[in-house]
Amino acid sequence: MVKGLGNALPLFGMDFFRDPATTYAPLDQVSPPADYRVSVGDALDVKIWGAVTMTQRVIVDGAGQIFLPQVGPVSIAGVRFGDLDDQLRLSVGKQFRNFEVQATLARQKSLQVYVTGAVRSPGAYTVSGFSSLVNALLVSGGPTNQGTLRQVELRRGALLVGTFDLYALLLDGDRSHDLSLQSGDVIHIPPAHGQVAIVNGVLKPAIYEIKQGETLKDLVRWAGGFALGTNVRDVRRERVAGDSGLKVDRFLLADSGKSCLLRDGDIFEFANSIPKFENAVTLRGHARQTGRFPWKQGMRVRDLLPQVSDLIPDQFWNRLNGFSEGADLTTVSLERRLNINWEYAMVQRMSGDSLRVEVIPFRLGDAMRDSSSSSNLMLESGDVVTVFGASDLTVPVRFRPMYVKLQGEVQRGGLYKVRYGETLKDVLKRVGGLTPQAFLFGSKFLRVSTKTIQKANFREVVDEMERQFEGSVTTVLSSATSTEESRLLQNQVDAQRRRFTELRQFEPEGRLVLELKERENLGIDAIPEIQLEDGDVFYVPPVASTISVFGEVARQSAFLYRPGRDVGDYLSNAGGASKYADKSQAFVIRADGTLVGEQDYGFLFWQLPSMSVLPGDAIVLPRKLETTRWMAQLKDWTQILANFGLSAAALASLTR
Repeated sequence: MVKGLGNALPLFGMDFFRDPATTYAPLDQVSPPADYRVSVGDALDVKIWGAVTMTQRVIVDGAGQIFLPQVGPVSIAGVRFGDLDDQLRLSVGKQFRNFEVQATLARQKSLQVYVTGAVRSPGAYTVSGFSSLVNALLVSGGPTNQGTLRQVELRRGALLVGTFDLYALLLDGDRSHDLSLQSGDVIHIPPAHGQVAIVNGVLKPAIYEIKQGETLKDLVRWAGGFALGTNVRDVRRERVAGDSGLKVDRFLLADSGKSCLLRDGDIFEFANSIPKFENAVTLRGHARQTGRFPWKQGMRVRDLLPQVSDLIPDQFWNRLNGFSEGADLTTVSLERRLNINWEYAMVQRMSGDSLRVEVIPFRLGDAMRDSSSSSNLMLESGDVVTVFGASDLTVPVRFRPMYVKLQGEVQRGGLYKVRYGETLKDVLKRVGGLTPQAFLFGSKFLRVSTKTIQKANFREVVDEMERQFEGSVTTVLSSATSTEESRLLQNQVDAQRRRFTELRQFEPEGRLVLELKERENLGIDAIPEIQLEDGDVFYVPPVASTISVFGEVARQSAFLYRPGRDVGDYLSNAGGASKYADKSQAFVIRADGTLVGEQDYGFLFWQLPSMSVLPGDAIVLPRKLETTRWMAQLKDWTQILANFGLSAAALASLTR
């Protein structure tokens, strides 16, 4: 029945008979229990000393007697072993005075008993003369699942000697009513006539055997008592209702089950206690000590959080006092961890009538600043107060701590906290502006959000390039007319695949082009009104003194900047274009991050050399792509990639 209800319960007591001893070996020189009764076949060692000295091993004969020299026959059959010395002393005393006597059992007799009924291994068993009913049951493997543990019978001939309830031994360790055996005894195990189950809410859920008149209170005691968290009053009972099947009752116990009589087939389940605290409020989220706190009448948010320091987790202080992070970033990273949402916190409250959970928002900052504020809510027992941080709930941008880094030729470079809406120009003025050596046109403005977008778009471009390439590889390779051509094409395919691997390793800078005028001596006023974001980095280099030339030239290098010289002059300094150079795809990366290509500069072929340059510019002359059918599709990808903020060195590597 319990299996059908989705439960698997053991039958109580059956584990007691698991792996029992299966053989009996007689033991010599064993002291029997005091209530052991001497019988025919027992071997005794009798020692007498004093007025007479004697050591004699004797065997109890068929008449129940032993024979002692100088004393004669002594009847001892049926005498308790604890009384044996007194019985011998009385018999020897008829012949002698001033002596002592001691008898020990030299060898116990063996008994043959029979175990019948609902037993795992019925049959005849040879057991020790000291054995009891329980010993014989253990040897036989104990009752089957259908056998009784509560009414085991011991029969001697036609006489019922007694019964034994194994629950006394299993539950209380009480063996006082165990029955001694005699040779020829029959241990009979009748069927069990009543079983009930207790499914949960107790320490030992199981199926138990019952007797007439036993109650639910007895069942709970057998099962070890109630488990922690059990509602001891709320019980559900499934009971056999005659021929109509099962019926279910649910009731409250007013007397711990004293009056609930057990009936064969009953199945009991207890409900768990509701995990609700009747006198507590819960604090969770961004706080030093979260958990449950005692509730009292009139309690408010400020009683739960009396000080602002209660909102600072211990991990903040541990990191602040440690050395695990760089000194220039410690304050920033810690404040971001301490980014409390002062504008929004909430109380969750369950309505007792409607069982609806109500969310009551409040402004944490107002509650902590002013105890008379309406945000200092009155709390009720069972409320859950949640304080949010940056990792829990994204706060509006105007409330987030924002830091920018100023580097290079800035009067006071460093890490600065900025206000929402503040511009780059505002912060530069606040820190004293630029140094006289600043080259503003070559400055870099890096932004985290821009880098994220560039990186995603860059990956899409590379994926598209690879898809186009792989789409034509099979067709091109199959068109080879010779082994040599096939090998050459395969080498080109492998080289291009390595190039895609290299492309995925490049990281965009996240650079924003400020579109400054092309002059060397720009001031702060030339900077556009750009509103700052958290994590922005602004680097102003000193005035550059070189122009870099990359790609297919005789000598890649950096050359001194000379006013008035153009792209052609620096290409000449680099030894001119090699025979592999693709002049139509040449481009210049300006110091401000913009890119100017041959096709952008003029309408006539090879007009780029006449373009003037500024310090820090980089000239890139790509390699002419092989005239294979699929590589022709990739001809313009290099300049496309340049728009994703790759460095000049990275682009130079790609153009080889």
